[in-house]
Amino acid sequence: VWRYDPEVIGAAIDANRYNPMVDGSKVRRHLRIPPPEEGHMVMYVGRLVPHKGVEFLLEALPKMRDSAHLVVVGTGPWREILEKRAVMKGIADRVTFAGAVPYDELPQYYRAADVTVLPSISRLEAFGLVGLEAMASERPVVLSDIPGVREVIEDGVEGFHSRPVDPDHIAEKVNTLLDDPVLRHKMGQRGRERVLENFTADVVGKQFRDIYLRILGRE
Repeated sequence: VWRYDPEVIGAAIDANRYNPMVDGSKVRRHLRIPPPEEGHMVMYVGRLVPHKGVEFLLEALPKMRDSAHLVVVGTGPWREILEKRAVMKGIADRVTFAGAVPYDELPQYYRAADVTVLPSISRLEAFGLVGLEAMASERPVVLSDIPGVREVIEDGVEGFHSRPVDPDHIAEKVNTLLDDPVLRHKMGQRGRERVLENFTADVVGKQFRDIYLRILGRE
């Protein structure tokens, strides 16, 4: 009888598709968001369902710098509810619900954004590919401090962890990044490096292979 200690292997993304050479300026013009020196684009990407925590990101928006404009990419059963909440909170003019973005255009959105936020509140969010896609695009992230999602980054290195269900804390972390373009650039670079070191298909494939080989060797 032998005991196998479990290991965690991350998901893999295409770091060639999501890369810092992609031009996001067309997206900013399309969404009527000023260039980075004049305004800031904060982005969410994902399905619009309860466990994603988008309502808490909306609540955080009034606490963010006045230069921040939130772009919500994705669709789902909660879209109408979230749009109504934005109107009720008086922030509809600071939010763009972009809907489903064509596959070929998504890398441009990541490059257009100054910060990408994943405010998930439930273990239904198993890992958080959105964080990796933003990091591969050399953009900093603010990710919920929940299991699976938090493992994507080291807090304070490639981005920040934020407390789930806490709009004040989300806004605090986003503001820290919006206030410091040098920090955004540095965290973006570190994020890209982390993806290349840990989350490409070659790296993840090798991790799976090594585990299978060790298991076969023990048998």
